[in-house]
Amino acid sequence: MTSTDTPSSEWLVAIHTSEDGIEPIGVGVVIDTRRVLTCRHVVAQHPKTEPSLWVTFPLSGEDPIVRRKVVGIRVCEDMPPAIADVAVLQLIEDVPSSVRPAPIRLPEPNKMTDSCWRAYGFAHGDPFGHSAYGRISGQLSYGWIRLQTLSADRLAPGFSGSGVWCPDYRAVVGLVTQANDEGDGRAITLFQIDKWLPEENLTALTTSLTGRSGVTAPKPSAWRLSTDPEAGRHWLPRARGVTRDSERGYRFRGRVSALRKIRQWLDRENLDRRVLVVTGRPGAGKSAVLSRIVTTADAEIRAQLPPDDDAEMATIGSVACAVHARGKMAIDVASEIARAVSASPPERVDDLTNLLRQTLPICPGQNFNVVIDALDEVSNPAEARAIIHEIALPLVETCADLRIQIVIGTRRYDAQGNLLDELPRGYEIIDLDDPRYFDITDLVSYALASLRLVGDERVDNPYRDDTVALPLAEHIAKLSDRNFFIAGLIARTHGLHDQQAATPHEITSSYATDTLRTYIHQLPQVGEMPAEVALAALSFAEEPGFTAELWSIAINTLYEIDISPQKLSHFARSSGANFITEVNSEHSIATFHIAHQVLNECLREVRGRIAMPVEDESRLTKAFISLGESVGWANAPLYLLRCLPAHAQRAGMIDALLTNDNYLCHADLRQLRPFMDLARSPEAQAKARLLSQESGITDAPPSLRATMLASPREESLVDVDLPISNQTRSALRYWTERDSLYGHEDGVNAVCAFTLDNQTLLATTSDDETIRIWDPRTGHQHHTLKGHTDWVNAVCAFTLDNQTLLATTSDDETIRIWDPRTGHQHHTLKGHTDWVNAVCAFTLDNQTLLATTSDDETIRIWDPRTGHQHHTLKGHTDWVNAVCAFTLDNQTLLATTSDDETIRIWDPRTGHQHHTLKGHTGSVNAVCAFTLDNQTLLATTSDDETIRIWDPRTGHQHHTLKGHTGSVNAVCAFTLDNQTLLATTSDDETIRIWDPRTGHQHHTLKGHTGSVNAVCAFTLDNQTLLATTSDDKSIRIWSTEAAV
Repeated sequence: MTSTDTPSSEWLVAIHTSEDGIEPIGVGVVIDTRRVLTCRHVVAQHPKTEPSLWVTFPLSGEDPIVRRKVVGIRVCEDMPPAIADVAVLQLIEDVPSSVRPAPIRLPEPNKMTDSCWRAYGFAHGDPFGHSAYGRISGQLSYGWIRLQTLSADRLAPGFSGSGVWCPDYRAVVGLVTQANDEGDGRAITLFQIDKWLPEENLTALTTSLTGRSGVTAPKPSAWRLSTDPEAGRHWLPRARGVTRDSERGYRFRGRVSALRKIRQWLDRENLDRRVLVVTGRPGAGKSAVLSRIVTTADAEIRAQLPPDDDAEMATIGSVACAVHARGKMAIDVASEIARAVSASPPERVDDLTNLLRQTLPICPGQNFNVVIDALDEVSNPAEARAIIHEIALPLVETCADLRIQIVIGTRRYDAQGNLLDELPRGYEIIDLDDPRYFDITDLVSYALASLRLVGDERVDNPYRDDTVALPLAEHIAKLSDRNFFIAGLIARTHGLHDQQAATPHEITSSYATDTLRTYIHQLPQVGEMPAEVALAALSFAEEPGFTAELWSIAINTLYEIDISPQKLSHFARSSGANFITEVNSEHSIATFHIAHQVLNECLREVRGRIAMPVEDESRLTKAFISLGESVGWANAPLYLLRCLPAHAQRAGMIDALLTNDNYLCHADLRQLRPFMDLARSPEAQAKARLLSQESGITDAPPSLRATMLASPREESLVDVDLPISNQTRSALRYWTERDSLYGHEDGVNAVCAFTLDNQTLLATTSDDETIRIWDPRTGHQHHTLKGHTDWVNAVCAFTLDNQTLLATTSDDETIRIWDPRTGHQHHTLKGHTDWVNAVCAFTLDNQTLLATTSDDETIRIWDPRTGHQHHTLKGHTDWVNAVCAFTLDNQTLLATTSDDETIRIWDPRTGHQHHTLKGHTGSVNAVCAFTLDNQTLLATTSDDETIRIWDPRTGHQHHTLKGHTGSVNAVCAFTLDNQTLLATTSDDETIRIWDPRTGHQHHTLKGHTGSVNAVCAFTLDNQTLLATTSDDKSIRIWSTEAAV
């Protein structure tokens, strides 16, 4: 926020206790010619009739001797003063003519989060005052909001009663009520004041407001949605959540965060020459979200919305031009934008910038917003890049004075690669697959509306009853795996045709495939081949998927049909192939796989009617081995080196890999290890034993592997007894992957080890909404704990009454307590108002307690025995990501980390904050405590790709550990050879072992094929092991052997 955001504030008053006093006791807001709003506590010492109060008008240009006497005070008598902290002052006469009442608005508190604010006050009675500004960082209870201060001048006593000016509304939206020692504060909203003081009729004082007025007025535009040929084909049906314009109904639901972010972007005053990109996997709802923005920005269309439509809307007039780019060329897009300013179409694409500069007037505060949807579906990849480099970037980078903004909707990839790589660093992105922009309740609501055919209702629709429809909608949403397209397809089919309501048990994945198959049959052919054949072959692909070449080989192997890789790539990137996800590998080679599990199962089931699955896998395994032999394993596709073991296992052909030394020299042996116990022939079994015994062979280069495979090591490699330090001994160890545990159906977020009946077990949590209990010795899964209704983020074990229990946290805003022996759920702890990210157990006064952290910016202390909440710790100004307990000077303390880039130390007994540790330059993701030389230290990890070591007593930073090349997600301390070490995990798909004493890195563990999210150390048979979890859906167990 800058000075350009400063409102005209003649409506601000200073409140005095005498007719000639100089030092104000507070601030107020003029709301009409004789009324002023302020805080109740400012005037609490004065009688409500004939109070000794006067107001001055310090920002109106009037002299301080120009005053108005207060003759009455009105408050809300029905509410506690500390909550309804508002008063209305009645003046003896009209305010001066130079003073205009404040523009006021009454937006709901939850709709103001992340908006900017500004206020003016008289800190500590300073008669000259100062302004402060910042961000509305969250909704509080009872109509209050939190104010985060970003200006050098902070909120302080003396700001009470000041109007909270919000540039997003160009109006006062609340009153400042409180300021803390750090200069942040709280405010009460006019929305709530209007409810407490209805007789003041604040609603009548607001000007007409449809939705949310932005900080900017739209520029005049000749484009109209009503005359756009794409309105009926694209914008209108997508915005209503239906497939074609002839289909009646309004079924769009949710997407609040994404819509709000786009609306704020369109309405913002300070432009930064960046493009906004809306992306997501197929079926994520990119076009629906953008169509909602485009249509609700049109006053005529907006007036036709159902009365109960309360979803987020754009500011009317905020879209100057919308282009559906599917099948078009760059010159077509440029021409549509030119027509929006009543200009002649450009002869060349790069003429557009000059054309707009000649035609579009410079209007301060008025934005010219252009929405371009379906960039990935233009006529060819070259045209997509021309739109980026010759239209979007020149307009936002060189026409800032014209206030042009561009919003692009696209998949990440097209036939030529990653489209987003064409944009400069720093572009703004809304990824609809990101948890910040996806809420499962949106998908449930959409499925429910589609079941009921909302807007085109059947009289005899069996889904009118919530008790019948809601469970089915929830089941369809879960079955659809975040895909709005599939959820709508399945739900609409049932809404149209069912005479009796189906139950969730009836709609299995195989039942849902009938609906999907009908859709697939309607897809255009791939060359002379039905699309179903291409998709069925692709359904055999392991993640991250087949290359186009391997896909072609799979089709030929299974169906004896020749199809070129180029045609398959083109099909995968067509708009009809909504289920195919494309990913670029390390070598920028595109891979493809079916994005939706239900469809994958459907296609495999259909294929299973033609051939036995084991026979298909055998054919594919032989074809892939033949390819590796023909090109040489050194040149084989990366997919074969990583994923061939999975195919071989299903084909019963593990022996073929174990007895192929050329393959073993180049393969990713971590992927082969889980299947080595399936070896059958003596030769294969011998090779499996050799691979298990050879330390370091996994990370050895091919030439060294060849030697190791040809010359197995002797039992004793070293017979010289030399003294070796613990530090050296640890550094010289080999780390190898001992096992890989599979069972979760989505990314695995957390892991902890615990003991039950003298047996060491692991508990893991996942985006698949489950907690799973594993035996790390055998890899077997004991239990699957179900109850959470969203991603499960964290887990910790603790003991209560000599019983081992688990605590888990989730995006469903709850903490749940479980008995891992039975899988039974004991308690559900509720209190957080946003995703719950972390949990730890600790003991205070011989009582076991839990601490949890949340995106609601708080830490909460709970009694797991009763489920009662003890304390709420506040201080962080952004999402709180992690917590750990530790002891310092016999005192139990907590350390927490946050997206506000700080670590904070707390006393959980009092809730008092001891220290704030600053140094990281990105979100701080994890923290653990450990002891080194009898000194308690903390290790923290961050998005800034570092690990930092801190002294929690002083707040001093000891070391910064660098080596990871992505965000560092987790850290744990463990002891090996009597030396304290740290293990960290990262988005760079590695685990790294560090010496916290020196900051040196000992080892890099590789094997995961996705971001590594968590790590814990545990002991099994007197051996120290590590367990790690990843977005690749696996848990991996790592062991170490001494090199000497």
